[in-house]
Amino acid sequence: NSYSGATTVTKGTLVVTGSIASAMVTVDDDATLEVANGAAISNTAAVTLNDTSTLALTNSETIGSLAGASGSFVTLGANTLTTGGDNSSTSYAGTISGTGALTKTGTGTFTLTGANSYEGLTSVNAGVLNVQDADALGTDDAGTTVASGAALEVQGGITIATEALTLNGSGVLSGGALRSVSGANSYDGDITLGSAARINADAGSLTVGGTVDNGGFLLTVGGAGNTTFEDIISGLGGLTKDGAGTTTLEAVNSYSGATTVNAGTLEVTGTIASAVVTVKDTATLEVTAGTISGAATVEDGGTLDVTSGTFTGLLTVDEGGEATLTGTVDGAGGLHNEGSVSAEGTLSKNVENAEDGEFTLTDDLAASGSDFDNIGSATLDLAGYDYTGLDVFTNSSDATIGVTLTSGGLLSATTINNTGGTIRMTDAEIAGAFTNSGTLESFGLSTVTGSMVNTGTITMEDGSTGDVLTITGAVSGTGAYVLDFDLSNGDTDLFVASAGGAGATGGVQLDFNPLNAGSAVLLDPNGVVVFEGVDPGASISANYLPTGGAILYGVGIDGTNIEVTSTINPAVAGVAAGAAVTQSLIGTVVNRPTSPFVSGLALEESCSSGGYLRATTGQATVTGNSTNNSISKTSTVDTQFSGVQGGVDIGCYDGRFFDGWDGAIGVMLGYNNGSTSQGVYSDAIDNTILTGVSGSEFSQTYGGLYVAGSKDRISGDVQLRFDHTQFDLSETAFLPYLPIGLDGLSYATDSTTFGTRMNYRFDVNEDKGINFVPTIGFNYTTTTGALLTLNGGNGTLEITPFNTVVGFIGGTLTKTKIGEDGQSATTTFLSGNYYKDFGGDRLAIFDNASLDPTDITLGSLGGFAEASIGVNFVKVLENGPSGAKQLNANIRADARFGDNVSDSYSLTAQVRLSF
Repeated sequence: NSYSGATTVTKGTLVVTGSIASAMVTVDDDATLEVANGAAISNTAAVTLNDTSTLALTNSETIGSLAGASGSFVTLGANTLTTGGDNSSTSYAGTISGTGALTKTGTGTFTLTGANSYEGLTSVNAGVLNVQDADALGTDDAGTTVASGAALEVQGGITIATEALTLNGSGVLSGGALRSVSGANSYDGDITLGSAARINADAGSLTVGGTVDNGGFLLTVGGAGNTTFEDIISGLGGLTKDGAGTTTLEAVNSYSGATTVNAGTLEVTGTIASAVVTVKDTATLEVTAGTISGAATVEDGGTLDVTSGTFTGLLTVDEGGEATLTGTVDGAGGLHNEGSVSAEGTLSKNVENAEDGEFTLTDDLAASGSDFDNIGSATLDLAGYDYTGLDVFTNSSDATIGVTLTSGGLLSATTINNTGGTIRMTDAEIAGAFTNSGTLESFGLSTVTGSMVNTGTITMEDGSTGDVLTITGAVSGTGAYVLDFDLSNGDTDLFVASAGGAGATGGVQLDFNPLNAGSAVLLDPNGVVVFEGVDPGASISANYLPTGGAILYGVGIDGTNIEVTSTINPAVAGVAAGAAVTQSLIGTVVNRPTSPFVSGLALEESCSSGGYLRATTGQATVTGNSTNNSISKTSTVDTQFSGVQGGVDIGCYDGRFFDGWDGAIGVMLGYNNGSTSQGVYSDAIDNTILTGVSGSEFSQTYGGLYVAGSKDRISGDVQLRFDHTQFDLSETAFLPYLPIGLDGLSYATDSTTFGTRMNYRFDVNEDKGINFVPTIGFNYTTTTGALLTLNGGNGTLEITPFNTVVGFIGGTLTKTKIGEDGQSATTTFLSGNYYKDFGGDRLAIFDNASLDPTDITLGSLGGFAEASIGVNFVKVLENGPSGAKQLNANIRADARFGDNVSDSYSLTAQVRLSF
């Protein structure tokens, strides 16, 4: 028939053995349309079955679409119904029965919402077959096949029990050849891939309860929903996971192709036998008591979460990848990390933490005899937890801090090697045979439990004291030990080698980080222990304690401890000794004990007055000795000086005093100045090294009274002098030595001197005018003290008041020649004298507010000899200036030598006019 209008069967049965050209065919309630010709209905006809109507096939039939209500029937017999050719989307709620098959074609969606009982093959050749009933695909006799580009959709929370399924392709618009649309759906039939195929879960979940044979093809699982594979996936093909949902593998899968997680989460509670497992950017692989048999790689942006699991191949975390390991993680393959790994529980795999990898403990971690290599620029942070059970741990990372242990954390291994890297521990412990050729930073109260060989650096330097590192085993090696040491109070960090009380052998190099050097004090006299437990035969060296300054520090072994000791810098005592001998020098050399220049008139006059002027210049090298804390120091002072003195007097020379004595009384004034220079020797090890130079500029003003007398061959004088001396100090320290603190300081002393001498003239040859005059006398001087506050907080140096008694004895050989005019005479002379300071030792006191002030004993100048040569001249004046009646002049050269005086020379000239 060729009519094109609609065909409707309202009652009874319409049997078509020919053909119907209608585009629309409808079968109403209780009516039946029986088609006996394979082309009875147009291939594009839309067939609708209402209520209890029936479409009966006596031959295979192709139609455009099928729609029908619940209660309607399609009886296939042994034939095949092909529907969907009109590309429309329809839904059928009735029942399809028979031994025949159902084929879906066209681009539309054919939805089956009812339970069907047909036994033949279901073929989805194009478009979508959507099933919303557990029996929508009929019996499981023949199964279902989905062609490439087509899709089988399950929807509504159904379970398809044992329907075998063959999948091809990725479905419609890559939505999945098997697609779970909504609800919690299950497909429990076995699935076979006829080619590479995709399974998606759009929403809700999809459970695949049967086996999957990938036939050597790639299976892709995706979608926003979750998919679970309860049974084995086998075959030579691989598995790719994409989409935002979670795919779970629960069985012991045997497929050997690559597993790739491109997006979402792949959860493994069973086994993956893939040779290669890769986790891509933004994707996650979760292993919960599962096994990964092949090599697994977490790439940049990927995530691995393991709650117990076995990795029999190499597990690699690339840069940017993340892995979280909890529970028990084991397997023969190692772990190579260049990304970020956090771990707790048990990890029996060998670990190579490389490049910029970060490995962090989130709780205690046991290693079960495996190794850990921290290399490249990688870091390990125990974060206060214990990492135990390692066999060999090696850190060679060049990161600033390669390994961090804090707050009670423990790193335990049979052997621990720090080969060039840095380990930092704070209140933590390293347990095992520890070899360090890198840097171990130890803060707080930390411990190395076991032996230690240190050829690198062990440091507690952090700018504060109180850190203690205890090593329980033997300590050896030639490495450095760095510690903070507070010079203001003696507080320190401490190394303790507790193996038998002498744990450290060989060489110990201590490098100090001195704190508060500007407030340095003398330490406890018993010393400050910085390293307990050292073999008394060990060699030690120390660096970076201050050198020079007012306090010197030394390091040595006392019993089995290394101690830091301190003493006043002998150079301080040397400076004090220099000041003392300079004061003595002025009193005995510059102002040498000598008579005022008094002379009677050659003319016969009873009384006269007069005045004199004396000038002197010279140099001297003197040596002073000092002692403090049983340490003696000799200081050499080079001095240059000059001075002037003047006096006026009145005297009577007619024997009117005391039964025949001539006498004169006068006053004198004077001024001296000069400079000193002395070397400073502050090296604590070698006191022959010149470490600086100190000096002074001094000036002295004085005045006094004198009385001179003579009778026959006896002459003598008495003097009382009052001095004020100003010292301006300077100091230059040679690097790297520190100055004592003298530069720019000044101090002054006041002295009172009482002196007397007696002379007796012997006529050796009166005719030739040769006489010998012996001399004896003494000077007694009292000198006030001075207090110096040293620069840089180095303390104070007090030079206490002292008394000096200088005795002298000598003689002068003279020869006088009368001038031809009878009015003048010239006397040449040679003299020798010996001077001795009987004042004894003097005292200086050093105090820097640390302990009791320390006394410094200063030796006196001692004794020295003087040899002089000179000439006197006297002339009677007839018309002298201002009525002067007589001129006396004198010039002399002196040389001095003794135990503490050398290179001492001076020249003195004086002139007198009498009226």
